[in-house]
Amino acid sequence: MKARLIRLHPSDNVVVASGTIPKGTVVKLDRVRLTVTSNLRMGHKVAVRPIAEGEKVIKYGHPIGIATVNIEPGQWVHVHNLRSGYITTREHRGTAPMILSSSNRAAPAEPRTTTGVDSSPSSQIGETAGPQQPAAD
Repeated sequence: MKARLIRLHPSDNVVVASGTIPKGTVVKLDRVRLTVTSNLRMGHKVAVRPIAEGEKVIKYGHPIGIATVNIEPGQWVHVHNLRSGYITTREHRGTAPMILSSSNRAAPAEPRTTTGVDSSPSSQIGETAGPQQPAAD
């Protein structure tokens, strides 16, 4: 079976393996030859161009995370070199989560608070939240 990589969106900087691809396989993609540097399983991602540390990883035309190291073309992209831009990961506990900005780099998130959110039991569905209004006479 011929090894294939699938680009899901024109702006993606990663492509997806449609089956198992052995390390060292050379694949032609968009008139460019790409050498896969790791054994890939179906559904796994590989970089199609250099992705700098801190740069967004794009799949489906949308950011799916942030590169934690420089990633070279042909390199497997997974949790060892990618982190979420939306949640704090084990390596980044205690630091502010990074929110993907419209620029090519991640931006630190503003601290979030729960100000104005009533989480008391009286705010549950079916209960009245806040002060009670006096009954009309």
